[in-house]
Amino acid sequence: MLAGGGAGLALLYYLYGHIDPGRLASALAGARPGWLAALAAAILVENLMRAWKWGQILHDRRRVPLWRLFGATMAGYSANYVAPLGVSPFVRSWLVARLEGLRFATVFVITLIARFIDGVVFGLFAFVAAAVAAPDARISWLAAALAAAGLANLILFGGLLCLLFYGRGRLEQDTSRVSRVLDALAARFSRRLDRVRLALHEGIIWPRSALRQAGIVLASLGVKLVSVLQLTFAGATVGLALGFHDALMVMVVAGVGAISGRLVRVPGGFTLGAGFALHAVGVPDEPALAMILLNNVFTIGQILFFGLGFLAVTGLDIRAAPRSLPPDELANLR
Repeated sequence: MLAGGGAGLALLYYLYGHIDPGRLASALAGARPGWLAALAAAILVENLMRAWKWGQILHDRRRVPLWRLFGATMAGYSANYVAPLGVSPFVRSWLVARLEGLRFATVFVITLIARFIDGVVFGLFAFVAAAVAAPDARISWLAAALAAAGLANLILFGGLLCLLFYGRGRLEQDTSRVSRVLDALAARFSRRLDRVRLALHEGIIWPRSALRQAGIVLASLGVKLVSVLQLTFAGATVGLALGFHDALMVMVVAGVGAISGRLVRVPGGFTLGAGFALHAVGVPDEPALAMILLNNVFTIGQILFFGLGFLAVTGLDIRAAPRSLPPDELANLR
């Protein structure tokens, strides 16, 4: 983490070490209130759509209120600021499992399905961004990189989805290798992994309703489109008129930066990716950095406000997750 943090600081200095602090302060001070409100609304809508999509996949196991899904999502993101190790999916799954009396493994696998679908959709957007970048002389060199990123996402996350649903059938068979391994672990560790195979099997689901299936795909597409609008609004707050194609390219490169940053433990991947893309399309550095800072402040502010508020309202303590009780014991306590 220390090495990654040092690399992140070095890249940040490379991008913005030469900026004029006065121009940056002026850009921040001149932020337009109307566009700031639009930016805040876009961030809120994006996270509500993520939570709703998660609920559609979860629906056939349990109908969970949107406010719980949204609160758990924001609490999971909040945990990432405390422990920057990609713990968000674990935290949000644990919270919903505790509140709904479900097995953690069941909810966690459903969370993974939602993530994998997002990865496939992101890959499609990367191909669109590559097609947009190719004719533009300023950024045509990025087209091949974006296409490669799109292909990698499609292969990786599409493959993981196929592997999950292929494995579901294996979990039904007592004699399959994966079933034997899981049963052996359950026998060795007793209560911790008791019935984990059943829990995983229950979590690998896809809604029976065609409307819910379509809603999941449309919501995943909608999240990415709102992300593009979010960047457009962030630019407008400091007087930047980002076209849709530029905002799309920035969203994709920033997303690649965020994913890559998590993999190699370099913090600020989104900021670095967005800064790199804005520089590539010719945006001056001071308003570009001001735009990114405002977007980050509003995003982090909402995450902490709703995430910590959700934990306060529900009374759950995520520090108890490692020693949490199974649902049957939780029911007895209730």
